[in-house]
Parts: sequence; structure tokens; C-alpha cells
Amino acid sequence: MVRFSENTPGKVTAEFDSKDLDPANVRLIKSLNTLLFQLLRTTEEAEFFNNSAEVLRMCAAIIQQSKFPTAHKSDKVPYAHQALEFAMDLLQEQMLKAKIINYDN
Repeated sequence: MVRFSENTPGKVTAEFDSKDLDPANVRLIKSLNTLLFQLLRTTEEAEFFNNSAEVLRMCAAIIQQSKFPTAHKSDKVPYAHQALEFAMDLLQEQMLKAKIINYDN
């Protein structure tokens, strides 16, 4: 469960149930959110490019450390690797088509 609240103007609070996550997963979530915030606010070119790459790297780490690939290890199928390839193919396709999806909820 993830819940966002905006009780104070200019401040968003995120709350998530971490009971099924190990401490490394929680650290990844915190780090990713911090990095996303920095990425959205930066006006520096180097920080923009470095943080963009780091966001994608962290997302790949989250995919690799998620429960699905671990729960299906006995299947001998590299699910995390396949999921990353699938995601990269879709990203590449969107870049080639110059389609940018705006997720404004």
C-alpha cells in the first residue's frame, strides 16, 4: 500500500507499508525518491544527465531485487533480465518515435 497526502501546502508526504520489504529495498525506495526529486529540480546539465542515468540504474536494481524473480528462481528463467530487456525495448521504441508520455495524475 502506498499513500500520498498533501496536508501542508508545498509539502507531499508519502507513506508505504514496508513490512514485506527488506531494509535494502526500503533504502532503494528512499534513495530513488530523493534522486527523482533532485532530477526534477536541477538546472545544472551535469547533474541532470548523471541523475537521469542513476535513476535508470536504480530502477534496474529494483527490478532485479523484486519478489517476482526471487519467487520464480526454480523456473530457471531469467525474469529480471527479461523484464529489463522488455522495458529497454519499449523505451527505445518510444525514443525512436519521439513519443513522450505525460503521466500527470
